[in-house]
Amino acid sequence: MAITDRRDITSASVVISAMILFLCGIFLFTFSKQDSIDDHISSLIPVQNHINFCTIISELGIMGNSWILPPHKTGKECIMQFIPVSTYSGGTLQGDIFVSGEEGTGVLVQPTGQTLRSDLRKNARLVIPDSEEEVLQLIKETGEELLEIAETVNVQKTGEGFSIILDNYLLVDGCRRITTESPACCTLNPCAICSLFGMILTEGLNQAVMVERCRPDKKKNRVEILFTIS
Repeated sequence: MAITDRRDITSASVVISAMILFLCGIFLFTFSKQDSIDDHISSLIPVQNHINFCTIISELGIMGNSWILPPHKTGKECIMQFIPVSTYSGGTLQGDIFVSGEEGTGVLVQPTGQTLRSDLRKNARLVIPDSEEEVLQLIKETGEELLEIAETVNVQKTGEGFSIILDNYLLVDGCRRITTESPACCTLNPCAICSLFGMILTEGLNQAVMVERCRPDKKKNRVEILFTIS
């Protein structure tokens, strides 16, 4: 239009149509609602239930770090989580919920991440490898690509355990709220994400895994998880 210097009705129609489309775009952008729930709100949904469970367990005198155990350690058909009164020797446990014996005394329950793991196996075809290198790579891919809960997931072997660092973790606000109540909550009963990573380690390596540490950064959106292998 600028080159040909046309000022007829065709040119006017083009200009008017462009203005209408531009205004419609602004209207749709302004009043459209986001499909996904806010990350801050999502992170707070399970917090109170998590704190309540840890409070009840603590009142029963159970204060040890949780263990994610393979089936051969419990005689169950699936991976289980054992919360000992104090320590766990690493042997085979016998019992249903309340376990007492030479190997350890505490509570035996299904891990918090059990439902998430089952869904990923069914709908995302999650397959746990049996080599250490592939297991660590799977944890990284699960956090970054499958669940998309962190910008980067760094997994490293450290002595007798494994360190997992979640950078720009979307659910970090929930972690901070839980640790404000008590830092022991995360090691006493790890959340679904930490539990899922522990279950991947347990199944892939076929070994018992203890939640040694789970610590959110106070300033950066980062969470550091440390698992010990037995």
